[in-house]
Amino acid sequence: KDAGHLFNVANKLSSAVFEATNAEGTNIFVANGLVAGQKMPHVVVHIIPRFKDDKVNFDWDKVEVSEEEMDKLAQEIGSKVKCAFR
Repeated sequence: KDAGHLFNVANKLSSAVFEATNAEGTNIFVANGLVAGQKMPHVVVHIIPRFKDDKVNFDWDKVEVSEEEMDKLAQEIGSKVKCAFR
């Protein structure tokens, strides 16, 4: 419920940033964990206005995962989600 409200507000703020900055797009970004770039020990939602050739880069080298690995990961993630919503 709280996360839904958080992202509803983030989406509204993203629209406002988009319009106020005349951006061509926006990213809504949340980092979870130090390795992911989290700098503060609490939830921070970043709204990044985007422009053509702005040099903001979310590209990475993709890793090929077999169909079997994907199925196993889907089952594992699904079991964790079910636990979280019980």
